[in-house]
Amino acid sequence: LSRYGASLIGQAEQALALSMATGATHFETLKRVEQVMKVNWWQAERIARTESAWAYNAAYADGLRIAAQDLPDIYQRWTEHIDDATGRAYDNRVASDSRALHGQIARPDGHFVMPAASDVSAKVWGKTWTFPPNRPNDRSCLTAWRPHWTDVPAYMMQGGARVQVTDEMRRAMGGKAAPGDVAAPVATWAQGEEAVVG
Repeated sequence: LSRYGASLIGQAEQALALSMATGATHFETLKRVEQVMKVNWWQAERIARTESAWAYNAAYADGLRIAAQDLPDIYQRWTEHIDDATGRAYDNRVASDSRALHGQIARPDGHFVMPAASDVSAKVWGKTWTFPPNRPNDRSCLTAWRPHWTDVPAYMMQGGARVQVTDEMRRAMGGKAAPGDVAAPVATWAQGEEAVVG
C-alpha cells in the first residue's frame, strides 16, 4: 500500500474498518475499497484480503504475547497451506517464499527470517517480518507452538541458518504439558479458503 500515499492508505483502512464494523458483505467491502483507492476490482480484492490477513495476524500475535505471560514456553509459528506430515502444499497457490517460511518458529515479539532457499529470490534472504503476510495475497497465518507438541514440526533460524527443532531441543526449551493440554491446535483449510485454527 505504500505506493498509494499515507492519506489514501488511511482512507482505505477507514473503509475496511467501516465494513467490518457494519457487517458489510465481501462484495460491499470491495466496492468501498475500489471507490476509495480508485483501483480495479481485482486490486481492491487483493488489498482487502492482504489487509484483513495482516489484521488477523496482528491480533493473534498480540494474543500470543499475552499468553506468554502464563505460558513461558509458547512460540509463534509461521503456518502455510502445507501438510506437515508430507511437506506438500494443499494447492498450487503456495509460493516458494511461503514454503520456505512454513514451520519457522519465533518467540512472541520475535521476528521471522527468510531463509536462503534455492527457489526463493536472494533479494529477500534475511528479510524479517513480525508476522504474516509478507506480501500481497499471502495466505500464511500465525499459529501457537509449544515444545511438547511433538506432532507439529518446527525450525528456528540461528546464525542465518535453518535449524530443525529436535527432541533434545524441545526438552531444553522446557516443553511440559499443562494439565488438560495434550495436543496442539490444528490449522485446517477447506480448499481455497482462509485458515481456521482450532
